[in-house]
Amino acid sequence: MALRRRVSGTFVFFTLILLSCAAAPLQAQAPRPVNFLAEHYDVSASLDAIGQSISATAKIDFKAVEASSSVRVELHPNLIVKEVKGAEGKPLTFERDNQNTLIVVVQLPTPVATAGHVTLTYTYAGLLVNEENSPVPGVRAALISKDGAYLLLPARWFPLTNFPSNRYTATFRLNVPDIFAVAGTGKASAPSPMPGKNAVEGGRLLYTFDCKNPAPHGTFVAGKLQLNPKQAEGINVAVYAPRASSANAEEFAASVARSAIIFSDMFGPIPDPTFTLIQLPDGTLRDYAAPGVLLLSQRIWDPKSSDRTIARLVASQWWGIQVLPATPGDVWISDGLARYSEALYAEQNAGKEAGLRAVDEFKWATWPSNPLCAISTFNLRRKARETRILKTSRSAVRKPQRSRRRNRRTCAAFSPSG
Repeated sequence: MALRRRVSGTFVFFTLILLSCAAAPLQAQAPRPVNFLAEHYDVSASLDAIGQSISATAKIDFKAVEASSSVRVELHPNLIVKEVKGAEGKPLTFERDNQNTLIVVVQLPTPVATAGHVTLTYTYAGLLVNEENSPVPGVRAALISKDGAYLLLPARWFPLTNFPSNRYTATFRLNVPDIFAVAGTGKASAPSPMPGKNAVEGGRLLYTFDCKNPAPHGTFVAGKLQLNPKQAEGINVAVYAPRASSANAEEFAASVARSAIIFSDMFGPIPDPTFTLIQLPDGTLRDYAAPGVLLLSQRIWDPKSSDRTIARLVASQWWGIQVLPATPGDVWISDGLARYSEALYAEQNAGKEAGLRAVDEFKWATWPSNPLCAISTFNLRRKARETRILKTSRSAVRKPQRSRRRNRRTCAAFSPSG
């Protein structure tokens, strides 16, 4: 119990350091305010594995943050918008922003008052072949090929508002070749057989995912994946991997459950402690976390050597999902909290020295670990100094008189999304 009190106290100390360091520089990085926020999505997408393309429609319910007649969304520049219709089915005027091709602006016939609602349907299509024009520079965040596909949320493969800070409910319908299985965010229904377009393409399957709790949903992997449902320490973990990589599914489930129990004790439980662990093809991010979903690339698919990485991804369910960054410039804060949670896990699981080694490794690692972070040069220069402070803080904290409930209130105080 004393160890837990000390770990929790150190975490609060670390949180306060991050907040004080981040406050000044990030104020200057505030993005353009949004006029509308997406509240619900109904996305239907067909993946063409041969043509390496996607064709999709996205029906979106928006809420006006302020009175406006312009709806701005972010959509992958490679995806061409063919049509946008209003609730009554009438086509609306739209265009790509000349200054930022990630932005698509739709002009409404009349302004919508603050807190008013409007529903728009976007029809779009395009190639997802490589990292060209990727919203995350140099990172292939979405790919469709004959071997499989992955659609990560940062790719903006469907229209987003206020990324990465917005929460929404959604239904995703993904039409894929029948040799693929699909896994990702939300509760999946059994796939429905669909006719193929031609004899060469073969049969199709329609996967439906319902996302009823508001969160940044929309990350999926498709391929020759095998479902391995496991339970460890009372926690359900669905492991998706090719058959050749499925032998160690039970060890992966144990690693996920171990992290979830430790962090639930430290920070309080999350609403839905069930997890989906998916093998991600090489050629993209090393790892990634989405609501209830943990992605590990093929090159690090090993439960022992990736145990700490899994811990960080599990911690991201608290710092990055339950607590969202307020702006793109704040992603490094949630990433830093998840990384420090990884060190706390190492200490709890393998002793104090293991935790100290983890923190020391952060000093030499690329900061932050999440390549999606928008971080200023000033923050990068400050990295080594902050890491030294964190190492010192671990020995300076002496059994703080704070309950875990008090710690959770302190950590929640900086949550931009509640």
